[in-house]
Amino acid sequence: VRAAEVLCGINTDIYQFTNPVKQKLYAKENIERLCNCAFGNADRIMAFIHPPVHVPAIMVFTNLLVGVGRCIEGDEDTDEPEQPAGVEAFRSTVFQVALSYSKQIVTLLDVVEDDRAYEMPYGIVRPAFGIARLRVVELLRVLLWIAAAEAEEAMIASNAIPKCLEMFL
Repeated sequence: VRAAEVLCGINTDIYQFTNPVKQKLYAKENIERLCNCAFGNADRIMAFIHPPVHVPAIMVFTNLLVGVGRCIEGDEDTDEPEQPAGVEAFRSTVFQVALSYSKQIVTLLDVVEDDRAYEMPYGIVRPAFGIARLRVVELLRVLLWIAAAEAEEAMIASNAIPKCLEMFL
């Protein structure tokens, strides 16, 4: 978890890719390695009740997506800072790798960390939602924020939206 916090700390300045460490973090091979850690082997992840690696890896990957910002071409009514040249290359790399793992990402929505019931003020919650599924829902939200049109197609194809709605309804 501490390593994930350090990696997220490197990525604090949105749109600033002059830091060589940050450039290395956004290298395609490192992004693929991170995705493989987070989403690579669904059977292995499903076997753990408390997966030790994939939750921090999802957190770092979500942070990388936020760091590239959303595509704002043709949107003059935005509060986003102007994007320097070259940001699109970083965004494209991270986003394409994310889309290639979309089915595995959605599979993580089925991981139930704890099957106990919890009494809440509004009723009994069973099973508990869990941090892993919460991180996956946050990742899906960020994917839709980054590039809505392409992400929507991937979310529809992977059945992500109905699964998310099913968990909350």
